[in-house]
Amino acid sequence: MIHIDIDSLTALRYFYNGETLGISKEEISRNEKQRKLLLPAVLKEFLLKYGSLGVNFGEGNVLPPDLMRIVDDKVIFAYMDDQAMLAFRRADFAEDNPQLFYVKPDFNEKETKISWRFIKASDFFMHNFLIGLVMCNLPRIDVQWEDPSQLEQSEVPEEVLNLLLTGQSDNLVFFTKKYRVFLCWDDEKKQLWSVFRNAEKKVLFRYYGFWTGSDMERLFDKYFFQKQNYAKALYFGRRLIVRLEKKNTNKLQLAEKYKLLGRCCWELAQWEEAAEFYQKAELFFNIQLEEMLNKAKSFYQSKGDFYSAWQNEAESRQAYAQVDRICEFLEVGGARAHGMRLVNQAVWLMEQERSEDDLRKALDLFAQALDIYQQDPKECKYDIARCQQLRGDLRKRLKELTQNKQS
Repeated sequence: MIHIDIDSLTALRYFYNGETLGISKEEISRNEKQRKLLLPAVLKEFLLKYGSLGVNFGEGNVLPPDLMRIVDDKVIFAYMDDQAMLAFRRADFAEDNPQLFYVKPDFNEKETKISWRFIKASDFFMHNFLIGLVMCNLPRIDVQWEDPSQLEQSEVPEEVLNLLLTGQSDNLVFFTKKYRVFLCWDDEKKQLWSVFRNAEKKVLFRYYGFWTGSDMERLFDKYFFQKQNYAKALYFGRRLIVRLEKKNTNKLQLAEKYKLLGRCCWELAQWEEAAEFYQKAELFFNIQLEEMLNKAKSFYQSKGDFYSAWQNEAESRQAYAQVDRICEFLEVGGARAHGMRLVNQAVWLMEQERSEDDLRKALDLFAQALDIYQQDPKECKYDIARCQQLRGDLRKRLKELTQNKQS
């Protein structure tokens, strides 16, 4: 069935399959009470049901009630783009379809204040604006223009095509020119169509019959964190994770989402699927953790080398100790890697030949390295031999230094 010439709220109910996510009743009531801000019923319903979904983010949007500005007898309630704002008369709040006004701010540099100019928008009412939001902000599949011969051979339903070619409507929207607009919904294909036409041009938009990634994330958060409806959260979460993986999303974000999906399945006693989600989360967490720790290991190694060169032994040892902790956590390197770091520090001190104290520090580092190599003597047998040779060479140098001093 094709639903023809429907209003914006009906179109959104079909498009979002009955899902809603908007400004809370409490927030709207608080603003109405404290600021004496009475909203038209259609605007209030839009905010309650769809104010936090993608239809309210894009080329135009309705402001949250606490950001609406009351100026004299007008309420500035929406942005159409970076330049234009819209307002309605406060006295018209009870009307079903109040008249709208364009709002232009004028900045008086001398008095450093803003004055507001309200221009009555002829034939432009609240329902027209909301239809414009649907047209401009929902994700489109494609755009088709006015060539009837091409459209007749396309997948456009006959009822929609008739509206495009000959339809008349009281719904008007304004871009550079005034257009008559129709919204239509195809039950079978789950597709939304919008037709806008004037004497010069006829344009047809077709929209995706599902939520954007941002909408799915908002709805997932709503059902998981606010309502603890884990079945609904799982429904949106499964679809969201497919989008995130295709976008090469940060591994940490993926891990967090898989963890939350595991929790959904756990709460629903879907144990095997929960285990799969937790395993995927663990995989991504480990990948991210390993990347971060390897970068940290490289940093602390560099920091230790720097302070060693600067002869700040305390800072150097602290940095190298961090390297050892990271290697132990990652279960990489073991005794051989730890011992090699100590040997390299000792060799560096020997090569500098700055003082006898440095050579004695190097001798101590060789001794520490040998103790660590003994934790895995089979794996470290060649390293033990090299360390012993280097230590022997260093002892000879120290002996020579002592003899030279005595002579």
